[in-house]
Amino acid sequence: MPRAWWDFSQCPPDELSFCTAYEYLRTIALIHRERLKIKFPRFKWTPDVLAEAFKGYFRDGKRVEFSGINEGAADPFEINLAVKQIFALAACQCTGFPDAPYLSIQAEERKAWIKTFGFDQLRTDRPTMAQKDFFTIFLDPRKALPFYQHHIIEWQKQNLTASPDPRDKIPRMLVDYDKFQFELGVIRINWSLNNKQLVKAFEKWLRENRPKNTPVFETRGAAKLSESLKYLSAMRLLTEMTAVQAYNHTEKLLGKPLYWSDDNWYEARDKAKSVMKQIFSPFADWA
Repeated sequence: MPRAWWDFSQCPPDELSFCTAYEYLRTIALIHRERLKIKFPRFKWTPDVLAEAFKGYFRDGKRVEFSGINEGAADPFEINLAVKQIFALAACQCTGFPDAPYLSIQAEERKAWIKTFGFDQLRTDRPTMAQKDFFTIFLDPRKALPFYQHHIIEWQKQNLTASPDPRDKIPRMLVDYDKFQFELGVIRINWSLNNKQLVKAFEKWLRENRPKNTPVFETRGAAKLSESLKYLSAMRLLTEMTAVQAYNHTEKLLGKPLYWSDDNWYEARDKAKSVMKQIFSPFADWA
C-alpha cells in the first residue's frame, strides 16, 4: 500500500478538517464504486453519484427530502447536511478523486477549497449546531418570525400533545433538533450599560432561566482530527496486513508504530468506521 494512503503526518494543521473529510469520503467512494462496477461494468465515477445521495437524509429513522439552503428559513437538520454536502462535493471535484490521496493533490488546489469554504473553521465529524449555531439575534423583529417559521412549526409538532414541566411557571418553547435543544424568545437590551454590566446581567439571567435537565453537548472528549486520521490509517493497513505487520511497517517508516498493541490496532479500525458514519451519514449504507 502506498505510504500516501495511510501516512497523514505531513498534513498542515489548517488542512486537517478538509483532509479528514476527503479521506473518509474517498474510502466510502472507493467501496461504493467497486460495488457499482460489479452491477454495471461500464460504470464511470462522477460527482453526480454523491449529489444524488444528498437529495435526502435520515431523520427519526425516515428519509426526508433535502430542499437545500437559501436566504429564507432553514431547518437545522438541513444546515447540518448542507455543511456535509459542501465538504463532499468539494472533495469529489478535486483532481483525481477518489483514487488520489489528499496529500498528493497540489497544495494550491487544496488551499483554494479551504479558503473558499472555510474548511479550517468547521469539522464534519461534529454537528454544525455545536460549532457555530449558538444564538441568533435579529435587530429587525419583523424578520425574525418569517425566518424561524420552521422552529414554530416544529415546536407545534413536539409540544401540542406534551405535558408541560410543572416546575415552569410559563411553559418553555423548547425544540429538539438532533439531540440539541433550541428556544425562541425576544431580547431587549439597554445599550446605555457597559459591556461588563450586560455580561453580568446575562450570566444571572442564564443561571436563573436555563431549562432544567437539558443535555449539554461536550466537545472536550472528542477525538482530535489527527487522531481520526490515525484511525483511518489503521483501517487501511489492516486490509492488507496483520496488526503485527502493521506495527513493524509503521515503526520502520515513522520511527515508532502508530499503535503499540494488537488490541489498539483493531480498536482504531472500529473507531474509523464510527467516524465515517459521523461525517457522512447519508452514505452510511455504502460502506
